[in-house]
Amino acid sequence: MVAALSELAGVDEDIEVFLDRDAFTLDYDPALVSLEDMYTAIRGLGYEPRLSAGEDAESAIAEAGAAVPEPVATALATAKTEGKLVFLDFYAEWCLACKVLEENTLLDPAVASTLEKLVSLKVDTDLYTPASLYYNIVGMPTLLVLDSDGTEIYRSVGLITPSELNQVLNDLLSR
Repeated sequence: MVAALSELAGVDEDIEVFLDRDAFTLDYDPALVSLEDMYTAIRGLGYEPRLSAGEDAESAIAEAGAAVPEPVATALATAKTEGKLVFLDFYAEWCLACKVLEENTLLDPAVASTLEKLVSLKVDTDLYTPASLYYNIVGMPTLLVLDSDGTEIYRSVGLITPSELNQVLNDLLSR
């Protein structure tokens, strides 16, 4: 499995596999391999890309498609009232990259200060699968910025440096 995935152009050779829960995480360069090619390779190995085990995907997708799911709906209502943007951090407790992003980027003093100007929400993809499906979260960590009407205006998948994120956030706030 690891060998087949590492043969894709742009995939980091240091793939960490957790067979005890039949899940794996890998880093790849989207400039060199498309997400669809990645999914094809994963499916070719007998695995199905998904967000969370134990969730009935079809009913979750149907539920998520109807209206903005919680807890995001509440954050959007707050943003509309306060005239702010919404910052969503989609993560999972088991996601090591999510922990690195939290420690190195989101807790950076400059980023934390900028985030105070937005309605910020951490969304655990295992607890809020309908929200993950609604926003088409296929890798973590995923950061989204929405306007107060719920329109996505920024998306970042994977790690981002504090200076890059702070620049993006300040650019969006100055619009």
